[in-house]
Amino acid sequence: MSNIIKKTIQEQLHKKALAAYEAELDRQKNSWRKQLKKGIPVGDEPHRLSGTPFFVIPFSKAGEESVAEAEHSGCKWILFAADDGCFAPEDPEELENRVVGASHHWIYFDEDLYTPEGNGCEGVRCYPWLKPDASPDTLLSCFYLGGIIAVRTGAAKNEAKTIAAENVPEAEKNGFAFVYRMCLNLMHNDPVYIHEAAVLFHRPIKETPKPLGNMLITEPFGGGREYVALKNSFLKSIGRSAEWKEEADGLCYPVYENAGEKVSILIPSKDHPQILKRAVASVREKSTYQDLEIIVIDNGSSAEAKAEYEAYAKQYDYRYLYIPMDFNFSKMCNLAAKEAAGSYYVFLNDDTEVITPDWIERMLGQARLPETGAVGAKLYYPDGDLIQHCGITNMYEGPVHKLFGYSDAVSYDRGRNRGVVDMVGVTAACLMIAKEKYEAAGGFPEVLSVAYNDVDFCFSLIEKQYRNVIRNDVKFYHYESLSRGDDHQDEAKRQRLFNERVILYTRHPSFVDHDPYYNPKLTGCNQNFEAGMPHENRDLPSVESLQPMKKVPDFTPVNEALIVNSDRLNVKPYARELNAVLLDIHAHVRGLDSADYSFKVYLKQGDVVYEVPVFRRYRPDVERVYYEQTHVELSGLAARIAGGVLPEGEYEVWVEADSLISRQKLYNKAVRKLKI
Repeated sequence: MSNIIKKTIQEQLHKKALAAYEAELDRQKNSWRKQLKKGIPVGDEPHRLSGTPFFVIPFSKAGEESVAEAEHSGCKWILFAADDGCFAPEDPEELENRVVGASHHWIYFDEDLYTPEGNGCEGVRCYPWLKPDASPDTLLSCFYLGGIIAVRTGAAKNEAKTIAAENVPEAEKNGFAFVYRMCLNLMHNDPVYIHEAAVLFHRPIKETPKPLGNMLITEPFGGGREYVALKNSFLKSIGRSAEWKEEADGLCYPVYENAGEKVSILIPSKDHPQILKRAVASVREKSTYQDLEIIVIDNGSSAEAKAEYEAYAKQYDYRYLYIPMDFNFSKMCNLAAKEAAGSYYVFLNDDTEVITPDWIERMLGQARLPETGAVGAKLYYPDGDLIQHCGITNMYEGPVHKLFGYSDAVSYDRGRNRGVVDMVGVTAACLMIAKEKYEAAGGFPEVLSVAYNDVDFCFSLIEKQYRNVIRNDVKFYHYESLSRGDDHQDEAKRQRLFNERVILYTRHPSFVDHDPYYNPKLTGCNQNFEAGMPHENRDLPSVESLQPMKKVPDFTPVNEALIVNSDRLNVKPYARELNAVLLDIHAHVRGLDSADYSFKVYLKQGDVVYEVPVFRRYRPDVERVYYEQTHVELSGLAARIAGGVLPEGEYEVWVEADSLISRQKLYNKAVRKLKI
């Protein structure tokens, strides 16, 4: 075969491979982008949505008069909707399917944006807004419900009468304020509410978006000074009051009253007296709250360190409990709590530093609310605004700190790092709790000595019908686990982390793959709030059987041009299984076009080799790191293997890259091994 013919054939094969690659990349990368054609606009005036049981009221026209008009129309449901939004032609039927016959009095839905084009409500849908389930504290901070709420006409009528009977401030006399006020009432008074995780409303993009992937950098709506009167009116109606403090992020935060209760600050520490000194000095010197005590519990410092702790106890007025034992964070916290005189406890790491002077007042007022469980603080890495913690999210692979390492200078996904936010959990690096609620939850679980004890504690509080919240106006620096090191430092610690995660979900099975404050359609692979992508680990079909290969590939020689990196190689208590094997790697061919290759993955244990069916998936993180390489976007190779399919032991993870334009085969293996 002449070189010209060979080159021509290879060019044709490359075009075919590239077309298939680009089609798959577009399918995965733009899975949320859909065409909106002939949308049904909300319109300027209240009206019946033709052929449905819905009466549509634009936000701007919401009020007692329009609700009465809806009642007169005979419609059983009212759709309160943002004036600029629209419904796709198929949305009304889907809305009807989800509300008609339901026992719920009100429902809210997910939504997205679209790029206006053509005539009317047409364009490309993008940037989905995937909301949490009912979150009363979040709603008081900002109007996270968005642009579409369905309310039974009778319930809306009752709320309209209630609002009309109040001495409504002038600032509240507009349509959107009516909707906001009504939803605050419904969230508080009506235990039968629901969030439907379905995108059934669409709003036009009005200014150039600022995205990170498909997560928008956007400020929350309804959190400013102009909404304080409305919120005070609501608080007054339920017998509460708050002082609203406007912060640099533009939001006003409620600071609830306190009765001057004694607060006990409980700090575990060992062999780090200088670190502890910084923490207690910042508490004593920066805190404006007076009635507090500090208890430091030490599980066995050296004699020299113990002498320093005792000296600082006199200087900074704290009680020092020296109880030698193996490190068990839960047990140390519980022992300190037994010695505490306060009616409220703050569990605080010794590697923290106060930033917000009135942090106790803000957390205490929140913790005093009867429905509040644990109250957490925002933690920064030292000397900057990089977020270390702004709440715990329970993804299907386990609990994570969302927005970990992101700058707090901007607001993500409509305010995820702003306001007082309901969360499934908060870190015990700084956690306040009322004594009686701490006792009701059973204290910290001593079976979890190092990791996930705070998550378990927060799960227990939710099971007791309390809500955990993060206050993004309370800020600390956190020097990150100086007391015990990095959980991912070595294999023994990784195994301990795995074991404790299994214990966590064994104790709380209802939280496996469930977080009421995190939409299941959001990503389960990243620390941000992007919409989930196809073939994320949650959606991987389970491999139920594998057989040893009869003809084993020749893995020699290893080709260094094939780059293989392992992201997750372990048995994980995630999704609906506690012992599933997650294989999550990425591979590309350095210096060549990876679109010209298909990839296979093998697990090798001695002479026994298994070929594992994997999904090739979009990896934007790899794209950002290896930006100089060609077509690495689909470098992800992922599989989920059911527990018990593979025998126990260690496995080498090999990747084969097969050229689609020649007979070339490349082999290389991951540095890490899979251990079962």
